[in-house]
Amino acid sequence: MQNYKVSIAYDGSSFYGFQKQRSRPTVQGKIEEVLDLLIKDYELNYSGRTDAGVHAKEQVLNILTDIKITEKLISSIDKLLGNSISVNSFNQISNDFHARYSAKERTYVYSTMDNQKKLPYLLNSTHQHNSSLDLEKLNEISQLFLGKNDFSSFAKVEKNKNPEREIFKSVWKKNSNILITGGTGSFGSRFIPMTLEKYNPERLVVFSRDEIKQWDMQKVYQNDSRVRFFIGDVRDKDRLLRALDGIDYVVHAA
Repeated sequence: MQNYKVSIAYDGSSFYGFQKQRSRPTVQGKIEEVLDLLIKDYELNYSGRTDAGVHAKEQVLNILTDIKITEKLISSIDKLLGNSISVNSFNQISNDFHARYSAKERTYVYSTMDNQKKLPYLLNSTHQHNSSLDLEKLNEISQLFLGKNDFSSFAKVEKNKNPEREIFKSVWKKNSNILITGGTGSFGSRFIPMTLEKYNPERLVVFSRDEIKQWDMQKVYQNDSRVRFFIGDVRDKDRLLRALDGIDYVVHAA
């Protein structure tokens, strides 16, 4: 059999978690539904499970199968997965690679916004807290999680399984990286200055296919190093994935 490492991203809003369930839509269930259409025999493994509503930027899978997985087949899989799941990349790898047991570490990001006004477009990706957060205090507390700890209280206890996990890094950051698609339109012209003033992001990327409007907007923000520009169309998956690198929040205005 041949072994393939596959990286995927997904919006978990419409799924009841990753792991397959009998009568509810899940990420694994959707992936297997598509694979069953295109591959006769395969073994699917995944690096970890996420809960209902949780998103993933780079979840790693591995697929063991007798057939050769090509760019064309991956393209078909990607289209059949729909808008909520996307294949980032794939490559053939040694047969001893296992998405779960070969993983060395995992990164989890919890997004929180301290804002008295509710922002509906962030409800599916960000916890909205209605008073100011004390980052200094939060970072002080976060250090308590570092090192090896017993997480039995947070999980279903299973016999012969070690409940200890090691936390390598735990940090709270205020500045964020924001991408706005179609950012050169009328919405973007109002959203960008408001966001820069109110939230002071580390980076605000304007993603748009309109080169002329981008050129005009660049002149407005030429002295603001936080604002970056990226030419592309939201229908161009490769350009969009490049623009999304390092992004924490996406505002879709295209």
